[in-house]
Amino acid sequence: NMLTVSGAYELWVQAGGVHIGNSPFNVTMIPTTILPSASVADQVVSSSFILAGESKGMTITARDIYRNVISPNVHSFTMNLITTDGVIRQTRTVNNGVVVGVTVTASGNYRLFIAYGADSLSGTPLD
Repeated sequence: NMLTVSGAYELWVQAGGVHIGNSPFNVTMIPTTILPSASVADQVVSSSFILAGESKGMTITARDIYRNVISPNVHSFTMNLITTDGVIRQTRTVNNGVVVGVTVTASGNYRLFIAYGADSLSGTPLD
């Protein structure tokens, strides 16, 4: 079986029930590369209504193909707040998945796009 969950493991190498060499070995499995469609923006917007001038925060959690959290999150994401008619109101680069704020400065309907490179994060865009 292929190991897909990151973490600390003990690897046993045995022949006839007897450990070979220095077995058991301590092995740490780390996440693979980031998969944007598995990564999420947590606590994005708790309501579909935001007052102009009010800021809503979020934390971006980078995950790999097996949904393991990539930590530390040293990736950069792009966040675009766009009106429904395509006008970009706000663009930000989000580094290291830090908590950021989205501030709507004028009334209207918006979509929030969050991407890693050209690929959108899971659950985005948000309306």
